[in-house]
Amino acid sequence: RRCAVGKAIEEVSHRFNERWSKARTMVRINDLRPKTMRICHIAPSATVIGEVYLGHRTTIQNNCVLRGDINSISTEPYVYIGEGCVLHTCASLPTGMEAELFIDSWSIIESNCTLYSCSIGKYCHVGEGSVIMEGAQLEEGAVVAPGSVVPPGRVVPAGQMWGGNPIKFLNFLEHKHPKTVQKLAYHYSDVGA
Repeated sequence: RRCAVGKAIEEVSHRFNERWSKARTMVRINDLRPKTMRICHIAPSATVIGEVYLGHRTTIQNNCVLRGDINSISTEPYVYIGEGCVLHTCASLPTGMEAELFIDSWSIIESNCTLYSCSIGKYCHVGEGSVIMEGAQLEEGAVVAPGSVVPPGRVVPAGQMWGGNPIKFLNFLEHKHPKTVQKLAYHYSDVGA
């Protein structure tokens, strides 16, 4: 037997020829519950699970999965996470550091990226389809080119562009780059919210 709410949703969706997602956006695991600060945009088809802290004006697009079931995932204000991204954590790192995933403010993660227990600094830009492995760190203003793979424990220095599989140094960035990323992140957060 179906509940009354389920029937009502199906009736409305048939009337407008739309399909409603029956997936839950925010999923609690035991006592681990996602928390958002002020205004956040989480797309209806995105899933946020467990110990996840989203900063003000964080935008999470369609079909993203943020899985904070093993360790925490934290974002600071004005972070953009594009469509189809998967963010998850491991139990521990071989270096002994915390295995949480942290994204600092004004950073952009483009579509179809996979981030695994890493640290992303301020004003960073991760290109589409990139993979960032456990323990990797992107320092302030770093850029990872589309389709790149950042191996475990690698540090991408501030103000540099790296790319490839595995990544290697490509270029130094102009001093104006952080402001450009900041404007883009602000624009994405306005469009998303």
